[in-house]
Amino acid sequence: MVLVWWPHGGVPDIGPVVAAYMEDVIRDRSAQARAIIKAMPAQRITAASVPALHDAVASLVRAPHCLLAADAPPATWAAAVRIRNHNSLDKNAVYAMLRDAVPAQHATQLTGTPMALVLVEVCAVTAVVSIVSGADAERYHQYNVQTLAETDEERAARVSAPAPPASGVVTHDAARSLFYVRLDGVAERAIAEYRVGDDGVVDITHTYTPPAARGRGLAASLVDAVVAWARTTGAPGVRPSCSYVRDTWLPPALAAATPATPLRYDADANLVLFTTIDS
Repeated sequence: MVLVWWPHGGVPDIGPVVAAYMEDVIRDRSAQARAIIKAMPAQRITAASVPALHDAVASLVRAPHCLLAADAPPATWAAAVRIRNHNSLDKNAVYAMLRDAVPAQHATQLTGTPMALVLVEVCAVTAVVSIVSGADAERYHQYNVQTLAETDEERAARVSAPAPPASGVVTHDAARSLFYVRLDGVAERAIAEYRVGDDGVVDITHTYTPPAARGRGLAASLVDAVVAWARTTGAPGVRPSCSYVRDTWLPPALAAATPATPLRYDADANLVLFTTIDS
């Protein structure tokens, strides 16, 4: 992970930072696929605990020019929380903390582009937090280092290259708690991972599609498969812990729900329930 810090204002140009960091890796294309590939801002660096994260967010909303400050005009906001290599930090507790820490005049927005985005990235014992404008978010969100470092010729070749064909078959690997689709000629699979809680809720924790196969709806098909399977288990619903599920898959799924396959979203519990409001 490459952490880029700045105190306030817009998104900086991280290209030179990434290029310098990756100089040795770029020379060895075979190693590049396994190199650190995530770049994000880090306005606050803190311990990976809910109280520490609360203090970090509270510090940010007190800072001058923060979009979500208590004295700022009402704004809409969303959160992107990613937790890696940490087994005890509850993502839902982090979302609840954010709702408590952000001043009440600012409303959450689950679809479209919010005015502000709260970024929380946890890896092992360390967490980083940033608050940026929704318009800026796409400029850095999940930067792919390989893409940033490639030449114009490499970029043109990548864009024009045909995507590898998928098998079209979604397979359930129950032993590993995931659904996957194989891609011809690509070692990586498109996957959707889940875990089943003690309450029977199926928590969709992670989705991934290899870069060459993105934009073809594979992630949506995988999430559809997880949800369809969860219905057959008698689960009360699914938890969209994966930001793709919550932010991208969920809005059209709610719009497409039918009496035969009802869905409703409980934002307070971060649950997609297989019932109607009156059930």
